[in-house]
Amino acid sequence: MKLHWLPLTLDDDYIRDAIALAKRYGGIEAFHLSHRLVHDADDIMHDSVRLQKVRDVTRLLQSEGFAVWSWTHEYLNPPSNCLVNGKLNLDHPELREHLENKYRTFFQELLPGLEGLVLTFAETQYEVYKPTNVISAFTGESAAAQRTKQLVDAMQGICEVNNAKLAIRDFVYRFDEITEMLDAIVGVDERVAVMSKCVPHDWHPYYPDNPVIGKVGEKEQWVEFDLGHEYEMQTVLPYAEPELLFRRIQAAHALGIQTFCLRLDRYDGKEGNSAIYQPWGQLELLVFSKCAQNPSMSLQEIVSDWEQEHFPGAWQVLGIATEIVRRMLFPEQLWLADHSNLPRFGYARDHIKGGNADRLPVWTLSPKDQMAEAYCDKPSKEWYQILLQENEKTSFYVGEIERLLEDNQIDLSNYPLWFDGLHALKSWDRLFQLYKKAYFGIRLYQNDKQAITIEQLQNDVDILEEACDLFREHFPELMLTGDAAWKFHPGVIASLREQLKRNETGRGEEDDRG
Repeated sequence: MKLHWLPLTLDDDYIRDAIALAKRYGGIEAFHLSHRLVHDADDIMHDSVRLQKVRDVTRLLQSEGFAVWSWTHEYLNPPSNCLVNGKLNLDHPELREHLENKYRTFFQELLPGLEGLVLTFAETQYEVYKPTNVISAFTGESAAAQRTKQLVDAMQGICEVNNAKLAIRDFVYRFDEITEMLDAIVGVDERVAVMSKCVPHDWHPYYPDNPVIGKVGEKEQWVEFDLGHEYEMQTVLPYAEPELLFRRIQAAHALGIQTFCLRLDRYDGKEGNSAIYQPWGQLELLVFSKCAQNPSMSLQEIVSDWEQEHFPGAWQVLGIATEIVRRMLFPEQLWLADHSNLPRFGYARDHIKGGNADRLPVWTLSPKDQMAEAYCDKPSKEWYQILLQENEKTSFYVGEIERLLEDNQIDLSNYPLWFDGLHALKSWDRLFQLYKKAYFGIRLYQNDKQAITIEQLQNDVDILEEACDLFREHFPELMLTGDAAWKFHPGVIASLREQLKRNETGRGEEDDRG
């Protein structure tokens, strides 16, 4: 097994700490420059300050013996001559020349010595696998695959000329796009590596394994994991999935996968929100490093070694906390939270059902998940009461943690990271319980106006707002996704109040999804 680490925060001290832990744990061959380091090649081509910081990080990593890969997304900022009525002409002769010049500068002048590029087709200005804003001579059922292959072939040639390698991320949003992406991958150069998420879309604890794993032919395939838990509280709260990770490692390894790429944070690494700093994050990192060093090592051995560094019962406490976080953020196993934070009304609607991606039932094909989606989207009075009862169960789990600590005579003041994480867990659990009561109450009213009153809903939103104010008072510096977590809450409250106002006046639902 080979491990690649992905710090998403651009900070010298943070990167040094990551290097130190990587050497201590072992098995890490490479680091990636991604997200806040390099999301697109253009990020450092037009920002001299960021370029210098990334250069310093790259040289540091290289001096410590790590290979360095840089992410990029294409197409982005093409020549104006290649555009026709706002669409990119993929067959324009200037386009290939533009890429060659751009990446010659990138490899030879900006970041010399890179091992290679990691290319993503989604979430960029002109997505070649979609027909939305590109023009191409390719037509018919295979057009998306042919357009994608055309870009890969161009980038592989450019990398080869610059003594670099190419890896492509097959990340897409919908089930049918996976088939098209696999069709494209089949035809590209066998030397191109394929980087696949462990799940089929974005990070979600209830998604199945990504169906593309093991299906890229003879090409080297890497599997990407998010140990920074973008959607599961970003390491702020005790949360870890060692059993799931261990199973996915074994399954991928059985399919010939040797390289695993591990995200470490979600932009707040320098604030301490990272797998490298938190006990629960370190457990997940150890699962990979221990498996890399000794594939026959059992999960029980790994957990036992980790727990000895903390306190008796730490493993049980972590397991219960993880279950609380899952229930908190994913009611009925469906997507609710906005990158771990309270969601605006429209965001919640958009991510529970529909929106810009296929949701859980599409990936699992489970009747249970289909039923859950239906009731979360249009609640009944009976389902709403069941939801509130589930909140009570979660409160019971919080009490179980306190009982475990008491039984093991654990004084959390001796374990400050655990103290902070469990203290924050109680507050976040209360916020999400109150949010779900208000949000799903509004959806209940919109589905059955006799089931609940506007006055009750207004009171529920008032109580949520009071809890948000208290959260800000107690956790003024707690960070999520690069900003203080509380800053998002006033907009959430406003979106719920606006929805109530629309219901009162009969204007219908607010169309603010996305």
